[in-house]
Amino acid sequence: MKRFIKAYTSFTRTEKLGIIVLLSVLLLLIAFRYTMQWWVQPQIDTRQEQQLSASWGKYKQEQYLHSTDSTSEDESHFNQESPNIATSSLIDLNAADSITLIDLKGIGPKIAHRILDYRRNRGKFTDIGQLREIYHFPSSTLAYLQTRLTIHK
Repeated sequence: MKRFIKAYTSFTRTEKLGIIVLLSVLLLLIAFRYTMQWWVQPQIDTRQEQQLSASWGKYKQEQYLHSTDSTSEDESHFNQESPNIATSSLIDLNAADSITLIDLKGIGPKIAHRILDYRRNRGKFTDIGQLREIYHFPSSTLAYLQTRLTIHK
């Protein structure tokens, strides 16, 4: 039995060297993963990030204030316009940035990001109904946005 265990666990010099090299590479990869944050700086525009945070904060505050109304949550979600958007203006879906989209009722940062990804990957929108193709896009929001969005060709 001892002979079997010794034969099973003994390695040649080349095998030992290979194991050491593989473990060294593994340790380097793990170290790189945890220290990469110091080497690679994220490319974030702080001004745009601050505007996005401020816009989202206003949106959440409005939602909290409107949740105490007697109307249902879904209806109160669309009752009042954001103060940053004029009620008579239409927004071009192909030219809107994330902050403009977040200012619209029913669109948060995640859906705004999905809209911009869709536009970046598939090109310009040709119809507002294409918003249905975006993952988790509510149909009640689409009905509301059809009166607020336009597509300039």
